[in-house]
Parts: sequence; C-alpha cells; structure tokens
Amino acid sequence: MVEFDGFEFHADRAAFERDRRRDAELQARGHRVLRVTWRRLQHEPEAVLVTIARLLSASAPPRVP
Repeated sequence: MVEFDGFEFHADRAAFERDRRRDAELQARGHRVLRVTWRRLQHEPEAVLVTIARLLSASAPPRVP
C-alpha cells in the first residue's frame, strides 16, 4: 500500500497518531505500507516510482519457467 502524505495533514498529534495506528493495523494484516511525502512525489517522481517498483518485485511470487 502506498500512502501519499503531506505535512499539512499532520497539523496535530492526533492526526499523526491516527496514521501510525492505521499503519500498524494494516501491517498486522500482512500489508506493507510505504509512506511517500507529497513533496517527494512532486520533486522526485521517478525515484518514487523506482521505490514502488522495487517493493512490488520483491513481494512478487517467484517465476516458474
């Protein structure tokens, strides 16, 4: 799972804690959570895509010839 996150969405401790709680719940269910800041998406989109592609290939089942 990829979550695009901006600083303005964490204006208070409650929002920050809520996101961490959600991450923990998703991970407990077997999901991987990648957080990407909105700023990084805007300034480094290619790097974000490379990171997502690496995570997807690492979690893909092995190919059978």
